[in-house]
Amino acid sequence: MTNKITKFFEVVDFANLQHYKDRNPPWIKLYNELLDSYNFACLQDASKLHLILIFLLASRTNNKIPYDATWIKHRINATENIDLQALEESGMIRVLGNASKALASCKQSAITEREREREGYSKKEVNKLTPKKGVLKNFQKEEEEITVQGIMCQLNDKAIATARQLAPGWDLHHLAGVYADNINDGKKDKPRFLQAAFPKWCEIYTKGKRP
Repeated sequence: MTNKITKFFEVVDFANLQHYKDRNPPWIKLYNELLDSYNFACLQDASKLHLILIFLLASRTNNKIPYDATWIKHRINATENIDLQALEESGMIRVLGNASKALASCKQSAITEREREREGYSKKEVNKLTPKKGVLKNFQKEEEEITVQGIMCQLNDKAIATARQLAPGWDLHHLAGVYADNINDGKKDKPRFLQAAFPKWCEIYTKGKRP
């Protein structure tokens, strides 16, 4: 008896990869800006390749892929196991019909205006920097030391682009290192909204300075 598949996932923002509107196109688009995505950069090399092959698989399944690592392994002709959990945690794929996670996201994102203003930026700035979908990742453990990689991996593409715009010519990895040192040394509190707090800090820190 064949087992019925009850769980599926999709590639996030897959429409940007599509060239044809029809299902099962002969080819898809792959932008080099993927190299600028820190969510992608934080994946293991094998998962990066698996993700790109999953892009191709998504074009054949109308971006509705069974959440079955063994099936996917055979479909993309992979020699190593597929880590779907890592891909999901990176935000590159999204489980379809996952109501529990959607509810948790809504609860976590329901922050009052007063709490946002405590970080030193206006509601307008938060709305500009905050992505429309998803939940901002924050530093959860107070005792955890902040690292450059930890900061960069939590920034989405929009926050990175904003930081570059507010601190032109500066190396974001260097700025993230200074930012992390300030937090670890107790000179600055850990931010509740890193996506907005870090670009704002970059603007303030680099103002009147040369890279």
